[in-house]
Amino acid sequence: MRLSLSQDDGKKGLDRKKGEGMRIYIATAQDVDGVANAIKGRGRILASEPADMPWGVRAFNLVDPDGFLLTISSEM
Repeated sequence: MRLSLSQDDGKKGLDRKKGEGMRIYIATAQDVDGVANAIKGRGRILASEPADMPWGVRAFNLVDPDGFLLTISSEM
């Protein structure tokens, strides 16, 4: 999967912090722990390790290189 994010067209300046005040949730049928391990295997650091959530999914968080917070979870 490829997901491209853009805050806006840059008219407010390109030097401001991106991703602030938002989170992208991505649900997958893949093994969440396997996805997390693949990400760490590429040298990325997770914001939180995979864990079981009270609402019945397994999820972890990471921050992409532009500062966007992503939550990857199992499907409900």
